Amino acid sequence: MILRYDERYCQVKEWYAHKQGRGAAAYHVTYDELDTGKQRVQKFGSGVKLVKVEPDKQECQADRTIPVDPKKGQTKRSTGHTYLG
Repeated sequence: MILRYDERYCQVKEWYAHKQGRGAAAYHVTYDELDTGKQRVQKFGSGVKLVKVEPDKQECQADRTIPVDPKKGQTKRSTGHTYLG
């Protein structure tokens, strides 16, 4: 799941609810910041609203050259489908 939090896009790794006694539940969220790659853990109260991002998926044709023997300069051309999100 991808969220936008604090003007950053974050990939959620795990989350769970934590509740003590009769109080409202809090949520502990472990996520990776997509722009920096840093892993963070954040605690959110029950009243916090976050934006869930649903990326569009598109199919496109990718064309790439894969070196077979870099010493001889031989290459192999490969095409395939790549899914971008």
